Formats: sequence, C-alpha cells, structure tokens
Amino acid sequence: MGNAGCVESAPCIESLQAAVTDLDADQVKRNLDGGVDVNTPIDDFGHTVLDLLDMQSVAFSMATRANCQKSDYDMIQRHDDEAKRQQVLALLKNFGARKRTPKKSKLPSEMSPGGSRFASPGAVSPASGLSPPSSPAAAGGGFI
Repeated sequence: MGNAGCVESAPCIESLQAAVTDLDADQVKRNLDGGVDVNTPIDDFGHTVLDLLDMQSVAFSMATRANCQKSDYDMIQRHDDEAKRQQVLALLKNFGARKRTPKKSKLPSEMSPGGSRFASPGAVSPASGLSPPSSPAAAGGGFI
C-alpha cells in the first residue's frame, strides 16, 4: 500500500508484511528497528500486519484440525511454525502493534431524534428497508 516500491534492503511496510507472512522474526525485527510503523495499514480496509498474523493463525488452526492425523514430521513442522508465529507476535506487540479498529456506524434509529438508541436484533430499519446481517462475517467482520 506504500507510495513506492521498496528496495529489498530498505525497511518498508511491504517487506514487513512479507516477513510476517513468512514468519521470519529476524526480518520483522530488522524492519521494525529500521523505523517501519507497525500500525501502518497494509490494505484499503485499514488492516495491519497484526490482522494478517491473526488471519494466518486462524488458517493454521483450521489446517491443524483438518490434518491432525498427519505424520510425525508434519506435526513437528506445525510446532516449529507455531513457535515462529509466537516470536513474530511478541515482536509486533513489543512495538505496539494494534489490530484494525472497525469503524462504528450509527444505526438509523440512533440518528433520528426521539428514536430508540438500540434497534432490536433482527429488526428491519425503516430508513433502509434492510435487515441487519445475521452473523459477524456477514456484517463485514471477516478479514478481506
């Protein structure tokens, strides 16, 4: 999302993002020590590298459950990956990493004078004619 591509040796948000994706704690530290802001958005939705790491952790957990009967080698590899993930997480947190804060929007009933502060779950908004989403994922709570 940066304005210009970064030189491979220069710390930048793109190389921090790649290091987080690769679970490369040394490169994460190099970028953070080099001055990259850990909370710089990596996409148009405002996600940070901590959001990226969380998304990878969810995928890792799902894959672990799906493949729990794999060989001993696969399980050793998964343990190694989890150790790397924990190292990267610790570095990001030490540098003040935060997740994207979802933008809060007002419900139509909150905006109208005298309207109820909270809409009842499943209620149809008279202003929009739309029902609220049935799950957090439907509400756009998932990682894009």
